[in-house]
Amino acid sequence: MKELHACGVIIKNGKILLTQRPLTDYSEPGKWNPINETVEEGESPDIAVVRGAKEEVGLKFTITKVFKPITFVDPDTYIFIGIGKGKIVPQESEVAQFGWFSFTEAQKLEYAYNYDKLIEDLHMSDLL
Repeated sequence: MKELHACGVIIKNGKILLTQRPLTDYSEPGKWNPINETVEEGESPDIAVVRGAKEEVGLKFTITKVFKPITFVDPDTYIFIGIGKGKIVPQESEVAQFGWFSFTEAQKLEYAYNYDKLIEDLHMSDLL
C-alpha cells in the first residue's frame, strides 16, 4: 500500500498553527509542518487527521473544507482545513514546539515534506 498522509490546517486570526518536529525524529527532524498524520491501514484520511490533531497537539479537529493545492507533491497528502477546539497540549514525542504564524512569518521557516508549497498555496487562495 502506498503511504498516504493527512494534513490538518488550522487558521485563526490570519495565522496558521504550525508544529516543529522533534530534533530526534527519524524523518525531517527540526522542520516545521501543519498537523500531519500518516494514514493507517483501513483508515480514511479524514479520520487520520482528526486522530492526528488529538495525538499531536490535544485539539479536537473539525474539518470545514478539503483543500487541494496544485503544487503539493509526494507523498500523497490530503489537505483539510478546519477548526481546532480545546487547549493546545503538544505531545513531546511528536512536537518540539508550536506557534501561530502569519504568512510572512511562516515563509521564514524550514518545512518538512514540501509544506512550504502548501503555505504558498494557502496564501494564493487568500486563506492565509
